[in-house]
Amino acid sequence: MSIVAAFALGVIQGITEFLPISSTGHLILARLLIPLEAVEPLLFDAMVHVGTLIAVLTALRPEVIRVLRGLVDWVFRHQNPDSRLAGVILLGTVPAAVAGYVLEDIIERSLRSEWVVVIALAVVALIFLLVEERREQAYRQAGRAREVTEVSWSRGFLMGLAQAIALIPGVSRSGITIAAGMLLDLTREAAARFAFLLSIPIILGAGVRQLTRLGAVTITPEGWGVIIAGVIGAAVAGFLAIRLLLRFLATGTLRPFAYYRLAIALVIALVLFIVER
Repeated sequence: MSIVAAFALGVIQGITEFLPISSTGHLILARLLIPLEAVEPLLFDAMVHVGTLIAVLTALRPEVIRVLRGLVDWVFRHQNPDSRLAGVILLGTVPAAVAGYVLEDIIERSLRSEWVVVIALAVVALIFLLVEERREQAYRQAGRAREVTEVSWSRGFLMGLAQAIALIPGVSRSGITIAAGMLLDLTREAAARFAFLLSIPIILGAGVRQLTRLGAVTITPEGWGVIIAGVIGAAVAGFLAIRLLLRFLATGTLRPFAYYRLAIALVIALVLFIVER
C-alpha cells in the first residue's frame, strides 16, 4: 500500500466515522480497490482509531475539557452540571462496552457480512426518515428541543443503548445515536455533540482492544509510513467532518444522509452481485 492510498483510507475512515453514513460500508468498497499490503490490516485499523480519537478530542475541545473537569468533580462527589454530564456519559458508555465485550465473537462470526452491511445501511436510512417525520411533529407540539446540558440520566442511558446497536456493521454509531437523541427530544446539533462525546471511550476502547489482539508485531519503515499517513488522514478528515456536521445540523436534517445511505447500499449490493457471479 502506498502512502497516498493509506492517507485515502484514513480520510474515508475519518469522514465516515462521524458522518451518519457508516464507516464499514464505505471501507468495504474502499478495500476492494485499495488492498492492505505493507502493514497488518488489524494494526492499521487500530492506529486509524487513534486518528479519529484525535479528531473528536480537538473538534470538541471545550466540551471535552468540561467533561474531564466534571469527571474529577464526579469522582470527588462535587455536584454541578459538569459532573452530572460526565456521569451521564459514563453511564451511556456502559451498554456498548458490555455488548462489545459479551457479543464481540458472535458479531464477528455471524454479522461480518457485506450483505448485513447493505441491509443495515438501508434500514437505518428508513429510521432516519421516520425520526425526522416524528421530530417535526413533536417540535410543532412542544415548540422546543433540549440541549446537551439537559440530557438526563435516562436519556443518556437510552442513547448508550442505541450506540450499542452500532456494533452491527453498517449501522453507523454516530447516526443511530443522533437519531435516538432526536427521539428523546434533543436538538439535532445537541444529539450530535452528545453522540460524539459518547463515542470517545468506545473509540479508545476499540483501538486498545485491536492492539491487544495483535500481540507483538514487527513494523517495517514502509509500514510506519503507511500507519502515519492513515492516522493523519483520519484525524484531519474526522475533524472537518465533525465541524461540518454540527454546522449542517444546526439548520439541516438527516434526510440527505438517509438518501445517501440508500444509494450506497444499492451500489454495494450491485458490486457484490457482480463479484459473486
